[in-house]
Amino acid sequence: APCVEYPSEKSCNRDEACEYSVDSADAGCVLRRCPLLETERECLVEDVCMWNAGACVDKDCSIVDERCACEQEKTCAWVALGSQGRCVGEEFGTCPAMDITVLLSGSVSLSGAFARHPKGFYAIIETLRDWVTALPLTSEGSAVGKQSTAANGGMRLAFIQFSGTPAKNAIQTPAGVGASGSFSGKRSELTGDLIWHEDNFLQGGNIVTTGLGRAADLFSADSAAGRKRVLIVLSDTKIEGVEGSADAIAALRSLNVE
Repeated sequence: APCVEYPSEKSCNRDEACEYSVDSADAGCVLRRCPLLETERECLVEDVCMWNAGACVDKDCSIVDERCACEQEKTCAWVALGSQGRCVGEEFGTCPAMDITVLLSGSVSLSGAFARHPKGFYAIIETLRDWVTALPLTSEGSAVGKQSTAANGGMRLAFIQFSGTPAKNAIQTPAGVGASGSFSGKRSELTGDLIWHEDNFLQGGNIVTTGLGRAADLFSADSAAGRKRVLIVLSDTKIEGVEGSADAIAALRSLNVE
């Protein structure tokens, strides 16, 4: 569909050809700006664009595979790793290889409007979508699991939504959707995960017990050796259930999860 026909920011952002613009009083869904620029000169004027393979594209340091070209791009940095290297956003230049699990609150407290978003939960999903776009990912899909061979570092992510509904205290994407509830360094899989969570907002309590247990199981089953392990918990209100999570917390510590 033409971008202007999308009725909301949520639907707009699911079309890779579109972006939601808030640059004017008439905010709305428009075609992404960078691909509209036809010359290298026009492209390089825009800080959010880059010229690659004869076309103007959204800036993405990871698609640059030569050191000289990387160092010519503002906000990109070349990271040397042994005989290899990779181009990353300059803010990620010193980050080690990481497996990151994001525990995302599905609390009903995030049901209310937040700024231009009809639900606070959607605002968090949008922030995570932007984060996934910026991170130096490994490009490996979820099927790799513990067998990750990313010799040039990079990150892999997994998402778990926690809440407090009687039937579903924590959920992950099912098999065949996005990253299938596992770690992935592939942007398309992670985007699929976020769309699924956006469509399956639990809107319950804020009890983290089951979520912590699932995070420990995920790190144990799928986190590759030699990668830094990080757990991030996102919530807008007091998290409950920590006192009942001693076993999960002990398991996370035994796996050196930070």
